[in-house]
Amino acid sequence: SKSPSCGLGSALVYRDNGYAKEKGDGMFAKLCKENFPLLPMEEEGRLNDPWLRENFVMQLFAYDDFENFKASNPTMKELVAFHQSYKFMLQAKNDMMYRELGQIVGNHEDLKFDEIFRQYEILFKTAIAQKSSIGKNRNVLEHMAGFVKDKISDVEKEMLHEQIREYADKIVPLIAPLSRLYMFAKTYEVEYLLGQKFLHPYPKELALRSDIRGGK
Repeated sequence: SKSPSCGLGSALVYRDNGYAKEKGDGMFAKLCKENFPLLPMEEEGRLNDPWLRENFVMQLFAYDDFENFKASNPTMKELVAFHQSYKFMLQAKNDMMYRELGQIVGNHEDLKFDEIFRQYEILFKTAIAQKSSIGKNRNVLEHMAGFVKDKISDVEKEMLHEQIREYADKIVPLIAPLSRLYMFAKTYEVEYLLGQKFLHPYPKELALRSDIRGGK
């Protein structure tokens, strides 16, 4: 949208003489970014791109999940569990930020919980705004496969890794290797994997990972 109110980087900014100077944020969008810098926002037209759409929807649901978690007055133990559940999603977004978040919950500086939570919230919301990629997703899939490698047969193992390779080569969409991983985790009751948000970041009915164009 090129709206002078809601455009994100696409609204025309005019000089005093009436000529367009450059493109920027609309007035309302600018106020939102200034007052809510971590709030998920995306240009409407860009959401036609399957890759950007899937990343944005993932960010929306993760943001909402954190807000609900925050409202529950969590304990330190619960924050650690929350962080663990987002391990693979965060790694698919930005592994460095995931590690920094781990340092925060590790509390090596012996900070008070309120300060730990404040730092975690800022970095978590920044991390989920990062874009995943086929390469990063492939690394995460290979890591997840390690949790079932001792439980499945050699044939099943080869089929799983073949699907991961096909995903990396843009032959199949992300949902293909993820569904196989979920099936193995469910069959062999691998609770750590079943609790990972990366497996179900939003309602499956949205089917955003079924589009082979949804990766870059």
